[in-house]
Amino acid sequence: MADRLSNLIEESVKMSTDWNRKLDLLGEMADVIDLTLVEDKIIKPHPKFKKSDTSGYRLLEHAYKEILDELPDELLIAPNWDQIYLEGFVANYVKNGVDSETWLGFLNLEGNIGKD
Repeated sequence: MADRLSNLIEESVKMSTDWNRKLDLLGEMADVIDLTLVEDKIIKPHPKFKKSDTSGYRLLEHAYKEILDELPDELLIAPNWDQIYLEGFVANYVKNGVDSETWLGFLNLEGNIGKD
């Protein structure tokens, strides 16, 4: 994955790279991470999503739910003081309180059917 990300990261940290391009690069980085998660069979293959005008490209949050759905409940909490309660609530809600299709709606991720 480092080979796929290194050029994107190098371009993104240059002062000469404008902010719109930096945002595009973040989306490209998310695509690389997502592709790697699929290749490594951590998440299932899925249609390519399109960006939302209002909330950007929430692709990795899609992977977050899929990964949480596979974890046993005792692994849902990250032990860091008050973060325990915040993450415990979010992880439990994402895993047990909302179905995958509704979660994609919250993230404004729509399938980009017929396009790469």
